[in-house]
Amino acid sequence: MFQLLTRRQGLPTQQSMDGLYGATEDLLREHGVTHGRGLPWQLDPLPLVIEARDWVPLEHAIAQRATLLDLILTDLTTEARLLTSGLLPPDIVASSPAFVRAAAGLMLPGPHQLFLTGTDLVRNADGAWTVLADRTEVPTGLGFAMEDRRVVAQVMASRYREQRVRRIGPFFRAMRRALEGLSNADAPRIAVLTPGPTSRAAHDHAHLAAMLGVPLVKGEDLVVEDGRLWSRTLDVREPLDVLVRRVAAPMVDPLELRGDSRLGTPGLVHAVREGTLVVANTLASGLLESPALFTYLPRLARRLLGEELALPSVATYWCGDRSMCSHVIANVHRLTVRSTTTSTVIDSRELTIAQRADLCARISTEPWAWVGQEPVEPSEAPSLGPEGVRTMPTALRTFALADADGWDVMPGALGRVGDVEEGRSRPAKDVWVAAREPLAAAEEPEPLVPGLAPVISPRAAEDLYQLGRHLERAEWLARLLRVTAQAWDDFHGRQSADGSVDPTGRAVLTALLTTLHGPGGDRALPDVVAGEAEGSLADAVATAHRHALAVPDLLSQDTWPAFAGIERQLTRVRRNGERDGVGLGVPLGRILTHLLALAGIMDESMVRDAGWHLLEAGRRIERASGVVATLADTHGRVHPPEVERLLIDATLTAHESVATYRRRYLRGGLTGVWELLLTDADNPRSLRFQLDRLRVVFDRLRVTPEAASMTLADIADIVAEAPLRWNEATHGGERRIAEDLESVRWRLRLLSEEITATWFARLRPNAWATDGWPA
Repeated sequence: MFQLLTRRQGLPTQQSMDGLYGATEDLLREHGVTHGRGLPWQLDPLPLVIEARDWVPLEHAIAQRATLLDLILTDLTTEARLLTSGLLPPDIVASSPAFVRAAAGLMLPGPHQLFLTGTDLVRNADGAWTVLADRTEVPTGLGFAMEDRRVVAQVMASRYREQRVRRIGPFFRAMRRALEGLSNADAPRIAVLTPGPTSRAAHDHAHLAAMLGVPLVKGEDLVVEDGRLWSRTLDVREPLDVLVRRVAAPMVDPLELRGDSRLGTPGLVHAVREGTLVVANTLASGLLESPALFTYLPRLARRLLGEELALPSVATYWCGDRSMCSHVIANVHRLTVRSTTTSTVIDSRELTIAQRADLCARISTEPWAWVGQEPVEPSEAPSLGPEGVRTMPTALRTFALADADGWDVMPGALGRVGDVEEGRSRPAKDVWVAAREPLAAAEEPEPLVPGLAPVISPRAAEDLYQLGRHLERAEWLARLLRVTAQAWDDFHGRQSADGSVDPTGRAVLTALLTTLHGPGGDRALPDVVAGEAEGSLADAVATAHRHALAVPDLLSQDTWPAFAGIERQLTRVRRNGERDGVGLGVPLGRILTHLLALAGIMDESMVRDAGWHLLEAGRRIERASGVVATLADTHGRVHPPEVERLLIDATLTAHESVATYRRRYLRGGLTGVWELLLTDADNPRSLRFQLDRLRVVFDRLRVTPEAASMTLADIADIVAEAPLRWNEATHGGERRIAEDLESVRWRLRLLSEEITATWFARLRPNAWATDGWPA
């Protein structure tokens, strides 16, 4: 059993376990691994070890089962002899939600119609394996399995090196080769189709695309023209030859399938029918997931394979058969009842007598839509959680890939810990398969094969643009908040000689707080830092993170630890607030460090394509807006000299220009501030510098909107004439500068709107929030 196998390999000592779980959580957070609407991925760091002598027969049984399912799918999508001969009741197929009429006759090239399959199984108390479900529609978990291996191999590095653990990386290389073999093109272009970042398995899809070395696309990124599927880009279009489907089949084409789908691409089925596109798994593959099929697999194995099924399914009774329906109703008190048309699972043992009667009535009304299954008692394995080590039920999802020689079974699995009926929230577990022989040296890298050209879709371009904007907004807020927090520490509670509040400090704080949250705003500083309201630092970071998660295949893996570091500091502020003994300055400084790291990562790791230039445009527009906002709210009106001096220091500190100012302008004064932050072409924090960078961006992009260029020229003219304002009489000059700043502010907003209207697709909101089925 699992626990004996694992213990024989040796568990870590209690002392080492104390920090093992925390280290695992930290790594998952740093890797940005989430599961369903940003929920953290849970991983049990104790691996499940399966000895080679136990794995070999299981591997053969998984391959045999995949062969059988492949033959069944081939028959159902061609001659359907299994249905006409009575070997398989037609109601099982016709009632399946995965039944897609448009998929009839759409075949994969080559000997296999099933490309990838997942098998959910458990080991019983007697050591026998039992299948709980076949995953043939969208076999999720390959990316998660690879992430689990990366994390566990790191937190248990010494034990991982000591064990002869079979690697799972070659499985992804084999998958890439198999995908290329599905197309007749010399250099087939491949992409992974995902529902997007709202999917429960968005991270899994992104990591799978990264492991395969192919783009991650959404339905809105694609278009069908001239009988082919094309990837939409900002300038040119690129054809696609093979699509790895991670969207439910009925949702992939609103033209021929579900018309209310926002996940697919109109005409995609037509492209498959024309033979210009291969979709794996096929659109009909979900038919094999019906639990009713379990009832008939043993006899189908004898008929199609001429042998007994080596890997049995959980004992299942399909209620569409009259005798089996009677058996289910008579024994409902001890069975698990499942719907074949929805995801409903009912443990009848937990129902009252009245509830069982209602369930039996539902079964009698639509018997073909229900199955009864014998309860499963999976074997247990040691598991490490927040409460320590204990033995827990453990299930596996194994994966098998069709290739020219048969089936390639991944030497490992995605393990899940806990009650097998608990669903998606159970912690994961890495599965180590021990090798019989010493592991061979690392394989030589395979030669590079041309793939999809480095182009970017309008949807991804907009995400990068908004990512640049909100990261820059977060940096500006962090700097300004740090200056304000320091001023608060200096002036809060300070009183004049007559006992009144110090007017100088009050004036400085009022100006800074007005810049942070507008006139009359009275939120406490910790709320502006870590509150959820719009305009807070936490809101800017969360928005940036959301846009980053929408384009994970375009960003460095080093991006996610930086976001995790920011969240740790925001959590600290939420927990401690103003009661924190070191004040807000420390967490704000650390947040700023992580934000600067993100800027550096993107500068040094991203290819200078159209996407990067639009990210740069977002950064520069937002930095320009920050400069204008600070100057307008703090220096757009007359202040007493003492207040003016303090505000100059605060402004320059917030825009990282105080050292330059002190070197250049020994006598100080506001004129130097205007020059340094408005017109200095060499200061990377000045408005003029941002305008120059935006000109470069527009030059590099193939399509430059005339309206945006004109708006940019208007702003440049205002900045060029600014010295005339501050050389006028003091009061009039400040008033005119304030007018100019307000004019620049609304033109920057207009510039952003013009960029959005030119380059980014404006699509209807996504009404489907999961992997293809309504939330």
